Amino acid sequence: MRDCVDDVFVGEATNPDTLQGLCEGIGVVISALGVASSRTNETISLDEVDYGGNSNILKQAVEAGVKKFIYVAFVKTADFEHLEITRIKERFVSELRDSSLDYCVVRPRLFSLIWERS
Repeated sequence: MRDCVDDVFVGEATNPDTLQGLCEGIGVVISALGVASSRTNETISLDEVDYGGNSNILKQAVEAGVKKFIYVAFVKTADFEHLEITRIKERFVSELRDSSLDYCVVRPRLFSLIWERS
């Protein structure tokens, strides 16, 4: 797989000390970091991963002068507003909007269908 990429960076999104230099030389960040990551370690909360991890990456992107940040969130409907994960993801979307970066929020319907079945 390493033949398909220019560089590999290993860090822990919930630990900002491990992310120094993450976005150096990067033009666009795409983050789909979220709930699946937290299911592998019950000691890490949804808030720490879905908000904190993405927020840490965003800070690195701003510091490095990244041109655009693309974030994969949930579809925004009344059916999901009551869920903790939706509130957490929307809190990050607000932070992204308030940042100095050009951004895009992707809201695939498939995530919502999977969540409904859980």
